[in-house]
Amino acid sequence: MDDKNSCRICFSIYSIDDLHFFPICQHVFCKLCLKTTYEQSIREQKVQLKFYACPFCNTQIIDNRWIQNVVSQDLYSQYCELLVKQNLIEYLVDDEILVGCKNQQCSYQFMIWKHADHQKCPVCKQQHCRKCNNDHQIGISCEQGQNLREVSYIEKKKKLHISRCPKCKVLVEKIAGCNFMTCKCGTYFCYECDQQLQKEVNYSYKKDHHKHFQQNKCITLLNGKQNNPIVKEQKKFRIISVFDYIPCFFCQGVTEPLIDKLIYQCNSEKCKGLCFCTQCLCQLRKDDIPYHLERLNCLQK
Repeated sequence: MDDKNSCRICFSIYSIDDLHFFPICQHVFCKLCLKTTYEQSIREQKVQLKFYACPFCNTQIIDNRWIQNVVSQDLYSQYCELLVKQNLIEYLVDDEILVGCKNQQCSYQFMIWKHADHQKCPVCKQQHCRKCNNDHQIGISCEQGQNLREVSYIEKKKKLHISRCPKCKVLVEKIAGCNFMTCKCGTYFCYECDQQLQKEVNYSYKKDHHKHFQQNKCITLLNGKQNNPIVKEQKKFRIISVFDYIPCFFCQGVTEPLIDKLIYQCNSEKCKGLCFCTQCLCQLRKDDIPYHLERLNCLQK
């Protein structure tokens, strides 16, 4: 180690694992010093990005994800709450929005690029597609996500003997009673095959509530599995082979690997060719990549 690994605040020398390399300018700070500086700003309710510039040369950060990378999760949560209270979200980053985690057990609020197709909660790690409004991993298309959900449901139906409303998709479990189901959304359907039904007002209760049933048995199943819509769905949907995918750390967009799955480039409208290192999460210009790799020995990690 040499003075290149010395903190610009306390001037002590640290290992690379204990250092932050500031975005763009690449000035070096120990994690403790930078964390202490940032957390003090948050406690003083300073939320503008100018208060989180490089302490040595005053280089400005481009968004608040760098702040999240430096401070504790509790303090970053306070930071987001301050943004909302001070109505400074649009002023700070006019291309970002505040969103809530879709996991009801979490509900953490965090910032994302307003045009992002996906969001990933930094606390519980749940991923959510903002295009189809469903939960599936980044790198999987909406159609693939739908296929995976269908496969998962079919397996659950076989093992747990549950059903699903064909309209609102809510899962139901019958404890007792007939197979003619009425969902909270007002939809009628068969518990056995999930087929949507119409209520037959004049149909006698002595005749199984509905012509779809014979002695409370689904006629679709009685007529043979070849007519069972659940079996048809199982043939239609196949488990998708999910490939390795690294989203952009800043906008969650599609990235292009440049060097040995170590340096990636994002060509989204937001990042416009921004490169980043997967080892230290540092933002890079293309011209700076050779120097960055030599300096940090990232290729040896």
